[in-house]
Parts: sequence; C-alpha cells; structure tokens
Amino acid sequence: MNYLIKYLHLNLLFVCLISYAYPQQNMVGEKAYIFTSKTLDDERRFSLSTIIKNDKPIFINFFATWCSPCIEELPLLYDFHLENKDYVEMIIIDVNNLSVLKNNVPIKLEEDQGIAKKILLDNKISFTSLFDKHAFIAKQYGVSNLPHSVLIKDGIIVWEGRKKLTKITLNNLKKYLND
Repeated sequence: MNYLIKYLHLNLLFVCLISYAYPQQNMVGEKAYIFTSKTLDDERRFSLSTIIKNDKPIFINFFATWCSPCIEELPLLYDFHLENKDYVEMIIIDVNNLSVLKNNVPIKLEEDQGIAKKILLDNKISFTSLFDKHAFIAKQYGVSNLPHSVLIKDGIIVWEGRKKLTKITLNNLKKYLND
C-alpha cells in the first residue's frame, strides 16, 4: 500500500511538472475559430467570417486594461497598423472575465468597457475593437494569460505570441504579410 501511494504521488508530481513546463497548447497550424462579437462601443456586430474572405492576413490582439504589458504594447500596435493597414486586417479584443492565476488560485478579472474605450482612444487605436464579454473568444484561442496575439492567414493560425510584443516581433511578422 505504501508503494502504491508513493507511486501515485510521483505520477502526480510528474503530471504537475509537465503541465508547468508546457502550460498552453500552441495554436499554430490550427483552423481559426470563426466568431461574431459586439464591437467595444456596442454600436455594431462584427463577424470574423466577413474579413477572412478578403485574402488579407488577420492580426488579433487580446488585451485588458488591468494588463500593463498590454497597455505598453498599444503604441507599437498603432505604428504597425499605420505601416501595414493595406496588407493586414487588425482586430483588438478587450477580454472580460478572464480567469488568471494569482498565488496559484484562479480569479476572474472583470473589465470596464468605458476604461478600455478611453485607453484605446488615447493610444489612437482606430482598427476594429471588440468586447469579449464572457472570454469565450479568448478561450477558443487558448488565451489564459495576457497579452496574447495571433496571426491568421487563409483561415489558419500561422503565428502566435504569448507575451508582450516588441518592434522586432512585429517586424518579423511582415514576412507573413507579403507571401
């Protein structure tokens, strides 16, 4: 009996270590989840299926106002959009109720749409901005931490970033835009 308990503990420890080392599934190569959502200002509905047909790559950035790296990368997203708006469709999704771990305990962080709109306006973000009220879209894209970005081409996720964007990262993405 003692042997069995030790064996189970070792197996549990192994599973925990593996899940820590590989906490998130890489979505590259997966078919993009097609969604419909309200825009951040609640004025209209947006459907990914309408722009996926226009043969432009689609860059999606998930963010929240409580995520300081998300806010820090907004000027880079603005510049990237200005330089590449003819070659890529850009979408930013404000994620509400994303469960995150704090001291290894999952907590839900709610988002204030008004604050999000103001931050995007202050950072001159004029491309499509959506509100993921129940974090449903984020979950379909494997988002568990922010910032998180994906690039979709021909309906397939071709690139995924799970950390704060840099100029170098965004410059490297240009190779997907001109293929």
